[in-house]
Amino acid sequence: MQPTPLTYLDETHYSDFADFVYTFVERYLGLVGHVIVWNEPNLSFEWGQRPVDPESYARLLQAVYPRAKAANRDVQVLAGALAPTLAPPGHSEGMDDLVFLQRMYDAGAADAFDALAAHTYGLKFPPDDPPAADKINFRRVELLREIMVNNRDADKPVYITEAGWNDHPRWTKAVRPYARMGYTVEAYDLALKQWDWCEAMVMWAFRYPWDAKSFQDYFTFVDVGFRPKPIYLEVQRYARGERGVDDGG
Repeated sequence: MQPTPLTYLDETHYSDFADFVYTFVERYLGLVGHVIVWNEPNLSFEWGQRPVDPESYARLLQAVYPRAKAANRDVQVLAGALAPTLAPPGHSEGMDDLVFLQRMYDAGAADAFDALAAHTYGLKFPPDDPPAADKINFRRVELLREIMVNNRDADKPVYITEAGWNDHPRWTKAVRPYARMGYTVEAYDLALKQWDWCEAMVMWAFRYPWDAKSFQDYFTFVDVGFRPKPIYLEVQRYARGERGVDDGG
């Protein structure tokens, strides 16, 4: 048998995966109230190093949803967060997240999830930069929301499970540390005041278990020894009401 990567799941085993989700939800009843089905299924890397398939992903949701609810009728099943990407049609590495989500709906996925998990990164753009189908920025998630609304799914919330900016000194998609701090606080404020459909916003990432020794380390809020970075302290001040988005410091 040809070996497959960790992220590969053949459709013949969707029922087995659904059984696993049932067991997981039942095991952590009262402790875990939300489950996300897969991660970034619109990327080949996350979809078992094969062409992405929104119709197949919809079938995975349809297999998992009733089993998760059988274990706990109150558990919230989130559709797997899509990676923001501008991949053109037929690209070997992924599919545009907006196209993927619409095709999920076309395949009947609406009845198989309670909320949408989303990833939205700012890259070099400020948080208030307007969304556009040909741009990856923080407000791109609003375009995903539009698709939900257009498919009569406006009652479902969005959970932003990855977001943020990077302040690596040499990465071409990074910003300066001071800009990252300001953008992050402004992003929290924007979501809180303007996105009534956003249930949660989780910045990537609090901590890695070890140094990646690359630009990835500059997404974190604390280092591997749990020592806070300046951005952590700035967000802490904001959460305590000690720092407004317009005070400049």
